[in-house]
Amino acid sequence: MTATDRTRKNERAILKALASLGQAHLAELMGVSESLISRQKSEGQLTKTAEMLAHLGLKVVPERMQCFDPEYVEHLRALAQLGLRQPSADQVLEWEE
Repeated sequence: MTATDRTRKNERAILKALASLGQAHLAELMGVSESLISRQKSEGQLTKTAEMLAHLGLKVVPERMQCFDPEYVEHLRALAQLGLRQPSADQVLEWEE
């Protein structure tokens, strides 16, 4: 994925969150005027912020999301596959003693 692609994704995530929260509410939380938030959107400052994050190798994700190292996830997948290959309890033969 290119920096341009990551920039677009970051910007979309920021705009989606802003639409969800609302400009007025965000301005209130930040202690600034709503017109400042509007200007930042229209003057391309959000795009520049999204681009800066992309070039830094960062991405915008919702706060509730958790990020994991791909190698860790791959190890979990491998363990899960091993567990899925094990026979179920009703398929295991029992030996009488």
